[in-house]
Amino acid sequence: MDVLKPEQFNRIGSLTEGLRDQGMALSVLAGVRPGVVAVDNVDVPTALFIGAPEGGFAWTYLVGAAEDPAFRRDLSRWLFDERGLGDEVSFSFLVCDRAAWEEALEDVIAPRTVIPDRRLHYETTARPGAWHARVPDGYEIVDLDRRLLESDVELHPQVAQWLDANFGSADGFLEHGLGAVAVHGREIVGWILADSFVDALCDIGGEVAEAHRRKGLACASTCRAVELALDRGAERIGWHCHAINGPSIKTAEAAGFTFVGEYTIYPIQFDPEKHEKLVGIVVGEYVEAGDAGIASGDYEAANESFSRALRLQPEAPVDRLHTAARAAAGVGEAERALDLLTQAVEAGWSQRSSTETQPEFASLHQNPRWAQILNTMSGAA
Repeated sequence: MDVLKPEQFNRIGSLTEGLRDQGMALSVLAGVRPGVVAVDNVDVPTALFIGAPEGGFAWTYLVGAAEDPAFRRDLSRWLFDERGLGDEVSFSFLVCDRAAWEEALEDVIAPRTVIPDRRLHYETTARPGAWHARVPDGYEIVDLDRRLLESDVELHPQVAQWLDANFGSADGFLEHGLGAVAVHGREIVGWILADSFVDALCDIGGEVAEAHRRKGLACASTCRAVELALDRGAERIGWHCHAINGPSIKTAEAAGFTFVGEYTIYPIQFDPEKHEKLVGIVVGEYVEAGDAGIASGDYEAANESFSRALRLQPEAPVDRLHTAARAAAGVGEAERALDLLTQAVEAGWSQRSSTETQPEFASLHQNPRWAQILNTMSGAA
């Protein structure tokens, strides 16, 4: 494995075609934000790792051929033992450009569990409509430009960290980035800033301080940031968020963004013990989403969520197995639903009357396995 110098980035060639929507990675390669690039072979690279640290956190990317075990071992040692991204980096979200990396990922992050998570991609190319009316009294939306940085407005620590991490400095941000902030009094209480701006692709994101949320500030700031990006020559403006981040999704849609697609992202805690705790947290999120899907009748979403939870933690509580069976039956996966019911019974589920009355299981009643499962429940009871 070789860590490239910035002047060697041009050797990568067409390897990054699968990252055309990942502005952070492209910005590292373009030299407009700090980052690190490693390849399997400096002369003829076929596999590529990109790291974009942000303080104690890093966005990371795996690109190209996943078949070389030596590269995977070297990368793992460099990441976790040698702390190649810096001693302060303890957590990462990893994006892969192809499915083959998922099978190979165990070699890279072992002994940590591979945690596939869902991330959504939205884009807009349209200038927002009138948004000024969305700004509540007492607030104003202001461009994050040199005039503001040199004013007496208090710069929020997260904004300052964003400027340094994503662009190297405030001057780097002013040259290569853009953004709009919500100001209350002399304090910045919300911000939508460019994560990256490269090759006419601008990705934006941000947040609003908790005490100032649900006032329309995120949407108004987003609309202004979109205007700034279009004025700067952006041809694609991207918005990326986790699938469970409802407020972020609503902000994107309210600001005129449209859904492009979903991709997989892998959260990684560098500390193995913390990583295993993260597995439990992610499973809990999937179960919560699955329960919500059952309650609303969205069985597709429920089945997807419970399937993900069970892949991460196959040894599940009996009530989770039973509810997952309801979700599977709800989407017509009869054999899988019966398999899950069988697992639930083997794990101790004995509530026959509850099972018989679930409407999702009506389609299973004529299946010979259904009666056998019910009889087993009666015996267990």
